[in-house]
Amino acid sequence: MAFQEGYKSSWDRMVAAYPDITQSSTCTFQNWELVAPEKWVPDGYVCIRVDGRGSGKIDLLSPRETKDSYDCIELAATQSWYNGKVGINGISYYAINQWPVAAQQPLHLTAICVWEGAPTGTATGRGTEVS
Repeated sequence: MAFQEGYKSSWDRMVAAYPDITQSSTCTFQNWELVAPEKWVPDGYVCIRVDGRGSGKIDLLSPRETKDSYDCIELAATQSWYNGKVGINGISYYAINQWPVAAQQPLHLTAICVWEGAPTGTATGRGTEVS
């Protein structure tokens, strides 16, 4: 469900305060805490959303989730549209999750863009370090 449908009053207030949000995008394909593909794809980016594996049990900030993200980065590098660079981008939880993935040093990961995300060691007490 698009943000503007699920949270109409919040959407209306946000667009009134920041009208540039809807410039060059319907925001129809934007998911909560992720980028709007309509704004990124025209500049040559490919946007992939990685959903957690399975259903019924959420395994937040787990080694399994980190491995799944790692595997998706490496899978992206095998695609015909791959240009030699893979980055991770996200807000809040999707930002926090970048730290343990980057710590695993996927071969094809070239950048992380952490928006409003604390280092995992601070958020979970696991002490993950990124080198």
